[in-house]
Amino acid sequence: RAHYMIGTLFERSGRDQEAIDRFTIAVTHDPRLAEVHLKLGDAQRRTDQLDASLLSYERVLALDPDEGKARFGQAMALVRLTRDAEAVERLRHARDLHPEEPGFPHALARLLAASPDALVRDGPRALQLALVLGDEYKTTAVAETTAMAYAELGRFTEAVEWQRLAMSVAAEAG
Repeated sequence: RAHYMIGTLFERSGRDQEAIDRFTIAVTHDPRLAEVHLKLGDAQRRTDQLDASLLSYERVLALDPDEGKARFGQAMALVRLTRDAEAVERLRHARDLHPEEPGFPHALARLLAASPDALVRDGPRALQLALVLGDEYKTTAVAETTAMAYAELGRFTEAVEWQRLAMSVAAEAG
């Protein structure tokens, strides 16, 4: 527990490699600590140790299959590894497991709208997800995602309108 706490302090001060070292010691002493594996995976992802982060997230999910943060981190690591098709499947699964969590359909919509992999992109589905999110969550990020989906569909006038909306909301918020 002490190594976990010290690792958390390192993490908060932006010293991810030192945090990784402490989290690794903590899980070596007690491999059942899901929250430490989660922090380890997040720090590994931030430091581009993406394959290692996937292993850490797998350990979290083996210990706690309901841990949504591990599922999100896993999907983001897959995106950074350009394994977008896998990330889409993970996000869909996570969305089904956690329907109350808007982060999963939001990330899914962004990936479907903007993946560099043409086989992964699905503009109509991205727009559908973004519009549903927009009904409940009126944020700049959702407006940007809606703009991305419209752009993917070639509906550039609407994309520009949504991007302008996002920019005006951001400007009003300071």
